[in-house]
Amino acid sequence: MVRRSYRAKNRQKKLVRELAYPFDAAPLHNRAAEALGQDDQLWQLLEAWAEAEQALEVRDNAMGYTTDGSRCGDLDDAASTINEVVRDRALEVVADACVEVIEHGDEWAADGHWDEATIADAVHEARGWLQTNHEAAERVGSLEPFRRDLEEGEC
Repeated sequence: MVRRSYRAKNRQKKLVRELAYPFDAAPLHNRAAEALGQDDQLWQLLEAWAEAEQALEVRDNAMGYTTDGSRCGDLDDAASTINEVVRDRALEVVADACVEVIEHGDEWAADGHWDEATIADAVHEARGWLQTNHEAAERVGSLEPFRRDLEEGEC
């Protein structure tokens, strides 16, 4: 079992609350939350952010608040930049989860995991999210299977 830092785990939980919990459809909500907990790249970025935050805290505590070149501002900038990349990756993970719901929802209904109406709601919500967050979806190629539908306004 991989050990995760407290800071990384806490930030991941916040991303789940921010990005997965708002989905109304349970299949999409569950899949997005699960994906945000399983993505290796996201965890690597979360750990990098946590380390930068820890370094900033240690440096700030050792130096106190200074403007004399303690470079705390540089560490703060680094942590902020990594945090932006963390958020980008989290959005990409959610985009992939949306595609998974769209592509496999019918199978989940056929297998009895969800009823068809619930899946239809999840697919509708996933398509809406992908349209709104198309930049993240584009970065990971999530929109490719739906390119024609998007161009025709059917998504």
